Amino acid sequence: MKKKKLFQIYLILLCGLSIMACGDDISSGSQEDDKSQIDENNTANGKDDVGNTETCDDDTQNQDEEGVDCGGPCDACETVPEPTCTDDIQNQGEEGTDCGGPCDACETMPVQTCTDGIQNQAETGVDCGGPCDACETTPVPTCTDGLQNQGEEGVDCGGPCLGCIVPDAKRIFLTSQKYDGNFRTPVDSDDGILGGDNICAKHARLAGIEGNFMAWLSAEDVDATERLLEVGPWYKMDQRTLIFESLELALWNGPEAPFNMDENGEEVHPADSAFWSNTDSDGNYFGINCSNFSSAGLVEEGLKGASYYYDSIPGTTWTETTTQPCNYESRILCFEQ
Repeated sequence: MKKKKLFQIYLILLCGLSIMACGDDISSGSQEDDKSQIDENNTANGKDDVGNTETCDDDTQNQDEEGVDCGGPCDACETVPEPTCTDDIQNQGEEGTDCGGPCDACETMPVQTCTDGIQNQAETGVDCGGPCDACETTPVPTCTDGLQNQGEEGVDCGGPCLGCIVPDAKRIFLTSQKYDGNFRTPVDSDDGILGGDNICAKHARLAGIEGNFMAWLSAEDVDATERLLEVGPWYKMDQRTLIFESLELALWNGPEAPFNMDENGEEVHPADSAFWSNTDSDGNYFGINCSNFSSAGLVEEGLKGASYYYDSIPGTTWTETTTQPCNYESRILCFEQ
């Protein structure tokens, strides 16, 4: 009897446990059905699993989007271009822009040297300076460098230099010796004006100068412009410096430059460059002439000119500056004919 009662209690306990297990199964199945229904409702209403509304800016690929917030109901996704070897971008495993990797090999940069004909590698000139030998410095042009440069008209002449030599140029000079108003005595001449010409010829001969030279002098019966031939232009003895284009222009315009140079090519000091002329600014006989340059008397006077200060004294010209006593000494101006 006691065993029968225990068995009944066992059956009752076993049946209770079975009922509890069956209840759990029923409850679990009901919950899963409910969740599935909620997911379907959310999907139909455009919501996610937890009920949040799905949008095209929620940083999530959902609602049948082809990418994150693009495609499907959103704007179309941007297409990424396929990398190529001509897109100017270093990509797809390239070693440089559009070269190397799947593209053609990149060009190798040549090694910079001091003989590549290119100014590079911190050079200060082409293949010189910096890591190379020093660049050669260009010498400053001069009038004695043996080159025609700096606007010269010839080699080391003209432009900023002395004028170029004119080989056949006619020349003028002041006598290196000074004379009083009597030109007959020094050369044993009967005529003072011809004596002046002979003095010019003597100075040229002693200096080794070829050519016929005459004095710029006027006499009572003949003017200087009538005695001298119009064979200019005339230059200084250096044959570089133009003095007179012609006798006519000499009187109209004056000299082109000071002509204080003697027959030896030596410069005469400006203050000592006066010469006898007896010729006025028109090239004519002046009238005060030491008796046609035949007298060195104290009481007589003769007209002189100046090769330098002629333009600094008002009312004077190079051939007519002032008079002086005939016993004073001045030079003679000689023109090549």
